[in-house]
Amino acid sequence: MKKYLSILTVSAALLFVSSCNLDKYPYDDLEQGQALKSIEDARNFEIGAYARFKAVFRMDNIIAGDLQADYANAVSGFTNTYGPLHRWSLTQADYQTTDTWDYAYLAIAQFNFIIDNVPGLALNDAQEQAEADMIVGEAYLMRAITAHMLALKFCDSYTNGNVAAEHSGLPKVDKYDPTDMPERSSLESTYAQILSDIGEAKSRLAGLTGAAGSTYLTEDCVTALEARVLLHMGNYPEALRVANTLIGSSKYSLAKTQEAFTDMWTYDQGPEVIFVFAASKTNLPSQFGYYFIADRNSTDDDFLPDYIPTQATVDMYDDADFRKEAYFLKTGGDDCEIGGTFISTPVYLLNKYPGNPDLKTATVKKNYYNAFKLFRLSEMYLIAAEAAVQSGGDAKTPLNALRQARGLEGLGSVTLADVKAERFREMIFEGNRISDLRRWGDPCVRGAVQTGKNAAGEDFGLVSLGDEFDKLNVQAGDFRMVWPIPETAIYANQKLKDQQNPGWNRF
Repeated sequence: MKKYLSILTVSAALLFVSSCNLDKYPYDDLEQGQALKSIEDARNFEIGAYARFKAVFRMDNIIAGDLQADYANAVSGFTNTYGPLHRWSLTQADYQTTDTWDYAYLAIAQFNFIIDNVPGLALNDAQEQAEADMIVGEAYLMRAITAHMLALKFCDSYTNGNVAAEHSGLPKVDKYDPTDMPERSSLESTYAQILSDIGEAKSRLAGLTGAAGSTYLTEDCVTALEARVLLHMGNYPEALRVANTLIGSSKYSLAKTQEAFTDMWTYDQGPEVIFVFAASKTNLPSQFGYYFIADRNSTDDDFLPDYIPTQATVDMYDDADFRKEAYFLKTGGDDCEIGGTFISTPVYLLNKYPGNPDLKTATVKKNYYNAFKLFRLSEMYLIAAEAAVQSGGDAKTPLNALRQARGLEGLGSVTLADVKAERFREMIFEGNRISDLRRWGDPCVRGAVQTGKNAAGEDFGLVSLGDEFDKLNVQAGDFRMVWPIPETAIYANQKLKDQQNPGWNRF
């Protein structure tokens, strides 16, 4: 189905042109008559929407977001890339949060243009009408996914308080109107809009059958998002029911061998991938692994990481766990350089994004490109387990199924702590950790660090030290667990001036 979307994997030029359609005219002067006249125009805008959508889930969102959490330590003498988030010293002006906000709302503008204008096209037949309806359904789903990501970053957890509180949600942008400067809505209203968009997508994408490794959005992606949203809303019975519809599907299965699991993270495909962003040598994804395993000195091929996993993180993984071999690279000594010093003792590096060999170009010795896998079946098992624990259901069946697929033994009983630990192990550096901690009401504590020796056999401090680094201990409820509304957004829309998240107004 929709074979024309295969161009996403081979044509960066078309992606670039179509993603720039919104820039051909002044932003406030884009008219349907100029840009959107036919089903072919709608297809081009659809491709552009996928490009914008892909840009939302970039390194600043996924990697930087989780570097704020407890997975990793900045090494001694690190470059300070993503430093403000890692140190919890970010401000309203920091580019990591600003870029996440800006890329998301730029994408939402394109989704809104499609939603507003494609239904009014004069089409030739029922087939074109069905295709147009499907394109609109994709735009609704992209808008829902993007809005939910923004809510998880820039709003408090739905389960943490008064969701009807004024200005607790996102500015509501559901029409293509560049002159509109909306106030922040309530969190209740934000989630109501997300659920409404899910409903619109569900009706329009019904029958668009999913398949493992899909690079276009399907009805199964709608289901996966719905389960995720319901979990974050605390609607545990419904989250369990919806997640189970994908768990019970014959279209997907968990990777159950070391080879299959490692291949999924290396080659970006596998039986449990519900949706992965398209990538090719001419349409490269982010270099998600760069700051963990990058060799920035190609003459000697040494590793020069900016961040390494904490010892506490490494210790979370049993040796029998397939994820330990797939997610971590244990250097052999003398091939890892930290702070200008060669380390003679083995060091664990994060290797979840090792670089897809199929994306390597002839001009580079190594690459760190991996396509981001937005929805995987394993997340549905985790949602089902957490929802079951919270609602008194059977959490043991889904959690043990996931554990056994990863090479571990099942548990005799399952608590919320067991689910949290499994989610930590499974979802590391997929951009979820801070919103998980906030949802559970847990602190962020980095724990024990890795240690090492230099080439002379002397003890060498591998990581940056201090309360902002190895000793970080941020208590639950700290205002910095919710990102600030960027000052650029406030300058552009003065209605947001007095609607900043609590705690950030002092900066």
